[in-house]
Amino acid sequence: MLNVGQCTNFADVKFLFLSLLILIFSSVCVQLAGNYALSENFFYFSLKIMIKILVLEDEEYRIKQFKQNTIGQNVTFVKTAAEAIKYLSENQYDYCYLDNDLTPEAYENYKKGILCDKTTGYAVCLWLEENPKINKNCKFVIHTLNEIAREKMKNALARRNFTVIPFYSLFK
Repeated sequence: MLNVGQCTNFADVKFLFLSLLILIFSSVCVQLAGNYALSENFFYFSLKIMIKILVLEDEEYRIKQFKQNTIGQNVTFVKTAAEAIKYLSENQYDYCYLDNDLTPEAYENYKKGILCDKTTGYAVCLWLEENPKINKNCKFVIHTLNEIAREKMKNALARRNFTVIPFYSLFK
């Protein structure tokens, strides 16, 4: 093994530097290995670090399920599109879960062909589409069960990092 005093040329310095990097990387990996959590629940694979999450959901039983499956995370729950827009504009999130039908009338409106009002998750998606720099590194999860709205939300988030997981599949 080389020591600093034996480094006579650039190749020796490079070798010593790379060896040091490998040693540091290895010890960091060993340390982190104890912090990994494998789970078939909510986050499948996550570091035990604080993940910042925004959840747009109006149903109390769903909020309860989110709370049970996000213990130890920094989660903000909002029940209206206006609140979601406010929090997204003021904070950075790692994940944002979006429901659509936030009022009893919303689903009925979709069945009648009314595709957007300012009280739905789709309205949040349209706002995000108009504001591409806001939460640009956030992963959006569309969890609405409303298929018509889900397609509209997907189109509005087409330039974002998003996925679709219907609510009943989130916690399996």
